[in-house]
Amino acid sequence: MRLQILFLLVICFVIFLQGCAAEFETHNSWASDYLAHGNLDEAIVEYSKAIQLNANYADAHFGLGNALAGKGNLDGAITAYRTAIKLNENYADAHFGLGNALAGKGDLDEAIAEYRTALRLNPNLTGAQSNLGRALYNKGDLVGAIAEYRAAIRLDPNLAEAHTGLGLALYFSKGDLDGATAEYRAAIRLNPNLASAHWGLGAALVGKGDPEGAITEFNRTIELKRERDAAYYGRAWAEYKKGNFDSAISDASKAVELNPNNQHAYGTRGWAKFEKGDTQGAIEDLKKSVQLNPQSSSAYFDQGMLHYIAKEYDQAVLAWNKAIEMSPLNKIDLEPWIKKAKGHSE
Repeated sequence: MRLQILFLLVICFVIFLQGCAAEFETHNSWASDYLAHGNLDEAIVEYSKAIQLNANYADAHFGLGNALAGKGNLDGAITAYRTAIKLNENYADAHFGLGNALAGKGDLDEAIAEYRTALRLNPNLTGAQSNLGRALYNKGDLVGAIAEYRAAIRLDPNLAEAHTGLGLALYFSKGDLDGATAEYRAAIRLNPNLASAHWGLGAALVGKGDPEGAITEFNRTIELKRERDAAYYGRAWAEYKKGNFDSAISDASKAVELNPNNQHAYGTRGWAKFEKGDTQGAIEDLKKSVQLNPQSSSAYFDQGMLHYIAKEYDQAVLAWNKAIEMSPLNKIDLEPWIKKAKGHSE
């Protein structure tokens, strides 16, 4: 009799486990479907139910991490990705997802480490290669960023974001306007609605002496992302280069409205006000630019104009040369002003 009871208990337990497994699969499947269709709240609910039934399934934690990241809950996503990795340390996609979440929180060193781990586990993970380039770019390692973006493009020549990132790195590290322009155009061919590529192309065209073409690209950026302050200050500088100082002031003011800490917008507006004869307004804006980031090339760019306005021509030349040393592209805009300042000081 005891053996019969024990046998029945075992049978009941097996049936119970089968039921739990079936219920887990149902919730996990629903969650995956919700996630694929962008229904993040429902995905989070279903992944959570699945995990309650089976906490040792790495894919469920990974899916939950993706859904939480999509909702902007980066702390929750990090916890979920770390749990997936604890269950399966060779889970390349989970390391990739963790890298993205860490990068989103500004923890670039840890993000870079996770991207490198993901690529060691899966060298063909193009997204990790491209995002490693972006993290290195944001860290200021432009040479490293160029190498990673090029590696990503070798893996997938159709990765528009990698072309854009490479364009930015070439522009800011080497002042390679032709190379940057080619990368931005490649990105736009692949994705005509990629706002960052249009913005980058606009910036490169200003540097190449084509403000009209630049304005076209900044206009497109604004169409795609109307609240992007960088597009307005970019167009402001292009208008300044065309001599349209009122338009430059208007666009720079819009950039400041969208982002009161946009150093470039204050600087651009200050230069345009100076050209309009509003010296006091120019001084106020240029001082604000310098105050926002005193050690940047833009600060030296604008500090030079403050010295110039004060007729401190030698100091103006020193500041402008420092701006060029920090960012060689500044030479295009500042050489004529350095010549004027030297002419005054002789």
